[in-house]
Amino acid sequence: MTDWLRLIAMIFYAPVRGMREVRDRGALAPMMLCAYLSQVLYIFTTQWLSGNRAFFARPTGVASNLFQAATSLLPIAIVLVPLIALVANVFDRKGSFSVVMQQEYASLASVVFYAFVATNVATIIIALFLRITGIQAALVANLIQQAPQSIAVWRSMGASAEWLAFQQKFFNDPLAVTAALFLSTKLILFAIGTLMAVKEVFRAPLLRTITIVILSASVVILAAPVWGFLFHRVLASPFLLLMLFFLLRGY
Repeated sequence: MTDWLRLIAMIFYAPVRGMREVRDRGALAPMMLCAYLSQVLYIFTTQWLSGNRAFFARPTGVASNLFQAATSLLPIAIVLVPLIALVANVFDRKGSFSVVMQQEYASLASVVFYAFVATNVATIIIALFLRITGIQAALVANLIQQAPQSIAVWRSMGASAEWLAFQQKFFNDPLAVTAALFLSTKLILFAIGTLMAVKEVFRAPLLRTITIVILSASVVILAAPVWGFLFHRVLASPFLLLMLFFLLRGY
């Protein structure tokens, strides 16, 4: 336990060295637990900083977000990491996909989740800084002020009436705009962290690392409706979820 606390602390002063230690250990379960706890902390902190006081007043909402924090790890473990391994194997073939998964999955997933933890920690720190300095309020006000221009651009591009109505509703909700601001920061940081993780695990040149991450992320985004539908099926069935756990554990 002490070693894992030390690895988490290394996020602040030696993140690359921390990734290397996590890669060499390849202990997926502790890293997934750390990722889950950091996601819970991220959700509660950003909800508080965005001013959503009702979030803490509803026990069912809190419980729902605890479950959501767990399910948010599934796309990383089941979609992103295997895709990265597959694309990396195309550039530097080490065997069949199943062989690469057996050899690289645990270490790659562990390092990616380590990057995920670092991303959550960094996003929380940035969000606190934005709130304390007043930059958050200024950014949100500016985004809301620019809403008519944004909606006009979507309209000129031929967006549907439903999409325009959604945009109008979104910009009329400061809580939603603030949450989107925090999420955008998190996605940028996670992209950087994933680049570092792939580079450390596969020891690939920078250009190849960028290509691997871009191709993998593109497939994840394009296939989002498919794996989103499948995840809803899996989460609705404890038996399928248990089978999925044993499959990943085998890797």
